[in-house]
Amino acid sequence: MIDSCGTVHCVIMQLLLLITSQYNTMYVIHPALSCWLVSWSFEFEPYLDKLVSRNLRSCITKLRLCAHNLRIHTGRYEHLDRNVRYCQVCNIHEIEDEFHFVFNCSLYNNLRQR
Repeated sequence: MIDSCGTVHCVIMQLLLLITSQYNTMYVIHPALSCWLVSWSFEFEPYLDKLVSRNLRSCITKLRLCAHNLRIHTGRYEHLDRNVRYCQVCNIHEIEDEFHFVFNCSLYNNLRQR
């Protein structure tokens, strides 16, 4: 509920608190909403100004929003348990989540070494 302070800032802060609490409640109810790159602040992220490439900015945004085709998410549609949603492009036998994609997948070792 919005209190009686009457300022735009106060209204915005109340809305952010409401959104955050609803997200936290939904996460407990539906853990598929988990994403290790979630930002808890509803503000412009300064790193976006440093990314010159629109393609790179788009890729990072998709990872942050969990709008990708990694098995951690697509496995839900196949009714796979989370613990068997392995990466299908490498032989490390790890769950293909955002962390695996960015840091561990052997397919991208060359890119990480640049």
